[in-house]
Amino acid sequence: MQFPSAIALLTVLPSALACEKGTVFVLEDGAKLRNVIIGANQREGVYCLGSCTLEFVWFEDVCEDAISIKGGGTADIIGGGAYKAADKLIQHNGCGHVNIINFYANDYGKVYRSCGNCKGNCRRSVHMEGTTAVNGGELMGINTNLGDKATYSNNCYPKVQCQGYNGCDKGNGACEPTKAGLC
Repeated sequence: MQFPSAIALLTVLPSALACEKGTVFVLEDGAKLRNVIIGANQREGVYCLGSCTLEFVWFEDVCEDAISIKGGGTADIIGGGAYKAADKLIQHNGCGHVNIINFYANDYGKVYRSCGNCKGNCRRSVHMEGTTAVNGGELMGINTNLGDKATYSNNCYPKVQCQGYNGCDKGNGACEPTKAGLC
């Protein structure tokens, strides 16, 4: 879906729906979403099921995750930003690469997190540049023991730029990732 010349504000009714049924946008492989403001009360903001591009997509009040990268390929997040997330803004569950360029985050736990305990966990990579983050925690969290890679430049952040974790595979039983130093 594209809104090439205007900004659209989208809101949804409060919902207890989980997974894709509570998601405002589900983007198929190759999709582009731009110039959208996703209002409060969404369960999940955007799912990318493959390679996707988000340009100038804003989230007023994040419930679960603003953006969930579910598939492989490359996800480009250019401009835009998010407010009020108790935990992650961008959750990377699929294998592949994420570029985060000129993003803004305010009041968050982590801007980007590679899934720490996904079933069939895999190697992922992320590049972040020109991101401004205030009133929050980690800019990026990656699973160094699984071979995740992070590159970054010209970011402004209050605490940790890149936190390493020991990720695990819940397909092998219940598990939680542990911190493993800076990356």
